[in-house]
Amino acid sequence: MEHTRRILILTDYKKILSSKFMGTVNDRYDTGFDLVKIANYFTEYSYQPEIMEFSQLDMSKNYQGYYVIYASSEEKGLFYKEYIMDILLRLSDDGAILIPKLSFFRAHHNKVFAEIMRASFSREKLREPASITLGHYDEYQGVKHKISFPCIVKTSSGSGSKGVRMALSEVELEQHLKEMMRHTYRNQEYTWIRESGNKFPGYQIKKIGKKLKGEKRCAIQDEPYRTNKVVIQKFIPGLSGDYKVLFFYGKYYVLKRENRDNDFRASGSGKFEYPEELEKIYPILEFARMVALEIKQPLISMDIAQNQEGEYLIEFQCLFFGTYTIQYSEWYFEHSNHEWKKVIEKSEVEKEYCRAIAQYIGDSR
Repeated sequence: MEHTRRILILTDYKKILSSKFMGTVNDRYDTGFDLVKIANYFTEYSYQPEIMEFSQLDMSKNYQGYYVIYASSEEKGLFYKEYIMDILLRLSDDGAILIPKLSFFRAHHNKVFAEIMRASFSREKLREPASITLGHYDEYQGVKHKISFPCIVKTSSGSGSKGVRMALSEVELEQHLKEMMRHTYRNQEYTWIRESGNKFPGYQIKKIGKKLKGEKRCAIQDEPYRTNKVVIQKFIPGLSGDYKVLFFYGKYYVLKRENRDNDFRASGSGKFEYPEELEKIYPILEFARMVALEIKQPLISMDIAQNQEGEYLIEFQCLFFGTYTIQYSEWYFEHSNHEWKKVIEKSEVEKEYCRAIAQYIGDSR
């Protein structure tokens, strides 16, 4: 194709491609990827990078054959994420090569679609724990016979264990669903002046009567709806935490996360450690490799749980995920010649990001 060495780097309106941390493990703050480094590293791989915001794209142009890496959004309401989807759909129609694929953008900050994807994975082990997805509270009655307790219920969007609850009984689950699926929209309904051109005497008399009663031009009315996307997932017993595994095309970075105090959730606990002994996390690495072979994208964030029965894929993302695990690790693990090895090396997130994508593109041709 004409543009096979062209890479579009699309940022949000804050000029953020993805976030990272600055500072130490205990004293850090959020910032964005260094875009100058990103451009320079891709240039070293003989690509022609072009950085711009989504809104700066020339939509009269055809982007067939361009490689496109892009930001996502977790802003409240996900309205900006929907705008990004509009842009990406158009680029996809042109024949641009999105990295990651569009379905993985849809799965970002969207646990319902991620579960829908996971249910179709070819490896049965990756489809556990089983889950049910709902879009409206009224759908619950049709699936309640499939649910066993305890179970976990999650809102579709959310990070750091936000929007995640445990239900010990049917009554508790119904209560959670009613709370998590409740939305209120504020509508304006025109009343006495709805038809300003109506000249019938009876209408005018009625209008004057409403004015005298103090009725305002518009009546504001709150309308509640029990609709929201949620996931109901089988509870996995015997967990004291989980593992965050970041896959950067061939390199695996592993962080062990203990559960919060008196809680079943590990994400957002802040109780982290980097496992050093390969033998102790061998099953986690093997499982993470299985996930990577299934998803087939250059960058993957995985939440993996483990108990006496084995390993479970709890959640996954392929863009715009936290980089703590890679940034503060002093080593990584890789699989070659049918064995795992630990490599002592501090990684730079921008460098590994570009390497992973460049090698992925090269192997995909």
